[in-house]
Amino acid sequence: MDPSTRSTAAATAVVVLLVGLAIAVLVTLGGGVDPPAPTAGTTSTTTPATVVPTSAEPAPSGPAGTPKPTRTPKPQQPELPQGTGEVCVPQVDEQTLTVMTFNIKSGRVTGRVDMGRVGDQIAAYGPDIVLMQEVDKGRAWSNRLDEAAVLGQRLGMEWAFGGNDIRSPTNMLGNAILSRYPIRTSNNVQLPALPGKHRRGLLGALVDVDGIEVEVYSTHLEHTSSADRERQVAAIAGVLGPRPAPRFLGGDFNAGPTSAVMARARTLATDTWAVVGSGAGFTAPSGRPRVRIDYLMHDGSDTVEVTPLLMRVLPTNASDHRAVMASYRLREDEGEICVPALSD
Repeated sequence: MDPSTRSTAAATAVVVLLVGLAIAVLVTLGGGVDPPAPTAGTTSTTTPATVVPTSAEPAPSGPAGTPKPTRTPKPQQPELPQGTGEVCVPQVDEQTLTVMTFNIKSGRVTGRVDMGRVGDQIAAYGPDIVLMQEVDKGRAWSNRLDEAAVLGQRLGMEWAFGGNDIRSPTNMLGNAILSRYPIRTSNNVQLPALPGKHRRGLLGALVDVDGIEVEVYSTHLEHTSSADRERQVAAIAGVLGPRPAPRFLGGDFNAGPTSAVMARARTLATDTWAVVGSGAGFTAPSGRPRVRIDYLMHDGSDTVEVTPLLMRVLPTNASDHRAVMASYRLREDEGEICVPALSD
């Protein structure tokens, strides 16, 4: 072989060696790169590539060519605060109640019956409950009217009547109660009286004041005998008995504030005028009153607190007595409602 031929062969061998080294480097670094086809007249030597993992993850174990899915961590659920006891809140129901007592003298203040005048004066003051005395039912001298029914219908109020001086089933004089709240029950009790005297009575009713039940009583005591009045107020004490509900007692007692009759009455309930009244509180006669004989009294119960707010003597030209009216706050304790307390 001449020198030029040997130089060509040596150069070709160097080129082949360099190409092989380049291919090996590319496969090692990038992998998957096909080497160029061998040049004619050369020999190709292929070295298996070694795959170097790019992370510490184990080799995929799924089907060939399918990448292993990435596992997403589940979000952490917040921890709810744990109960550490109970929080209790008192439940209280409050209502305002306005009560009037009014001796209407059968509606005959001017010599003729005028129930329209009586009704208009009651309406002008707007009481919730009216305790009335000298109320007629079927009597000839009051045009045989059922006066409680006439007033109830005129004022849009419920009514109850208790006849005491009973001449016949259609001729009675007694007490009445009007209420703009439902009257659940009513009961009339005749009080003791000496022979020849007008029979007197105590009319009671259970009234539902927006969910608070109250007892209301209307009475009219004897006007000619203090002994009779004392027996009658003692009989009232026997009727009232324990106090399962708050009570309001009103009427014409025909007795002054310092009398033995009113001292006995004050053991049954509180004289409202003594708490919120102002002045002497005279109620009769209506034109120029000089005595206090018409009263409103109140008492609470174990669950209902009664607080008097205001009391007035009201001028009138519809009777020989002035009406007396008071407003009260009723506060019923309904216990507690408790809920679990949550910690921070």
